[in-house]
Amino acid sequence: MAQITLKPIVLSILLINTPLLAQAHETEQSVGLETVSVVGKSRPRATSGLLHTSTASDKIISGDTLRQKAVNLGDALDGVPGIHASQYGGGASAPVIRGQTGRRIKVLNHHGETGDMADFSPDHAIMVDTALSQQVEILRGPVTLLYSSGNVAGLVDVADGKIPEKMPETAYRAKPDCV
Repeated sequence: MAQITLKPIVLSILLINTPLLAQAHETEQSVGLETVSVVGKSRPRATSGLLHTSTASDKIISGDTLRQKAVNLGDALDGVPGIHASQYGGGASAPVIRGQTGRRIKVLNHHGETGDMADFSPDHAIMVDTALSQQVEILRGPVTLLYSSGNVAGLVDVADGKIPEKMPETAYRAKPDCV
């Protein structure tokens, strides 16, 4: 007589009944949910500033305030909350933002890097003239990552008005004069 093993029989019964078990779950009733509306107010935006938003700048200091305070950038920003000046000799004073100096902060001149030796050594002055500046913007937080990944403490942008931001209203003409 032939021996019948139970394994193939049990396996075939399970395979036959599997579609029936899968269809049993489809008989559940679906539940309808109410519609939820979320409404929020956006912050007003301005068209001035480094990122053209009023929420990006942490502090904007006018040129008149800078000229009254000091000769170099570190002394001019000394006293702003979270900022003090590092003193290294007579004219070499740099801003210290959130306790960090050097390469951890970035000083820009009209949205461009200054490229001076103050990044590498504290005995060099920052090559930004506060006497000619129109305003200084201080940025802190994640918005500084738009300029580089190394300035974790903050960013200082000095606008001095040397680079024109709009076209002149009148046309200028030059004509050579021959004698």
